[in-house]
Amino acid sequence: NGTDDSGSTFERSELLENYCDNIITPGYHNFNEATIQLHNVVSDYADGLSSLSDCREELKSTWMSWQRVAPFGFGPSYNNLLNVTVNTYPADIAQIELDIENGSWYPPVAEFDHFGLPAIDYILNFKNQHTDQEINRLLMLTNHLVTLSTEVYNDWEQSYADEFKSSTGTELGSSLSSLLN
Repeated sequence: NGTDDSGSTFERSELLENYCDNIITPGYHNFNEATIQLHNVVSDYADGLSSLSDCREELKSTWMSWQRVAPFGFGPSYNNLLNVTVNTYPADIAQIELDIENGSWYPPVAEFDHFGLPAIDYILNFKNQHTDQEINRLLMLTNHLVTLSTEVYNDWEQSYADEFKSSTGTELGSSLSSLLN
């Protein structure tokens, strides 16, 4: 009607509630469950109870689950460095090989290109037979994903969801700003 729409009845709180309750939190729940399943299949592979093909299929499923939450890299995901830990490209193959050789675990703090799904992908797909050291590294990597995804999901479920839904403004740092940017 050509008038200013400032009197709109659009409720941002309903939009945020829908995103939180029907997309984001269930997405992080599914990703957490997928990381747990991936770790379980890799553990079974280490024990000879599952196959390399099973691991590769579970990796694909986990990556697909990740794609559903990757756009929501704010709040707990940002605070726990989930986006950069889970999916930094390109993977540093030389560092992955060094990590396998060393066999020690140092959680990522600055260089993330030898952790997460790309590192798991490299180890599972660069050859068809794996040494104990390679399997040990897979277990470390998948366990780390479980830990991170659990922390992020729990943060959303226990506290951040309420904060997200109540931040109905449009200023920088608001939930709507986080969704759009």
